[in-house]
Amino acid sequence: MDEPQQRNPERGNDGADKRSGSLDAHQAQTPEPPPWGAFDPYAAIMPRKRKWVAGVLSLCIPGTGHFYLGLMQKGLMIMLLIIMDIFAIVHFSINMSSIPLITLLALFLPIIYFYSLFDALQSVDKVNAYRYSISAFPNGDPGPNAGTAAKPGSPTYIGWLLVGCGGLFFVFSAKPDWIGMLLDKMGTMVGGLVLIGIGIVVFLRNSSKPK
Repeated sequence: MDEPQQRNPERGNDGADKRSGSLDAHQAQTPEPPPWGAFDPYAAIMPRKRKWVAGVLSLCIPGTGHFYLGLMQKGLMIMLLIIMDIFAIVHFSINMSSIPLITLLALFLPIIYFYSLFDALQSVDKVNAYRYSISAFPNGDPGPNAGTAAKPGSPTYIGWLLVGCGGLFFVFSAKPDWIGMLLDKMGTMVGGLVLIGIGIVVFLRNSSKPK
């Protein structure tokens, strides 16, 4: 009776060693989970953005389609441009400064409107591609849009636009004498100077991008 009792503890120790060895081998073969920084756990369950929703919102109120996509700064910029344009049209119409300038400002409204519409429709694909790109796969496998999908950004010059809007409102509210003289003598040329300035900014931005 004593000999079997002495052998049983040895067998128990051998079994425990084998189980611990198998657990260590299993842990060594199991890969470590990817870090949370490369995987968004909510990306797979978030609903895809719909083009028709963004289109309807942009048709009703320009800028709201970008709000729906999460591009708050771009939507705010579009709304500010429309507000500034309407304010300038009303101001120059009351003062009867220059008919060509008023016509030019009125033509800016459909340009801003259709830009908001088509930019919102194109941004839907970018937002969905970024959500379901490589960041949506926890195992690190490349998604269908990996390599081409980038996080859609918003313009960084929204702060300068706000400063410009505030400055224009302040100047036109104060109505200094030099503003009246400038508009009387160069009212028609102001629109041309604005277009030249916009063209220079667009040219510099396109030339600075890597080809």
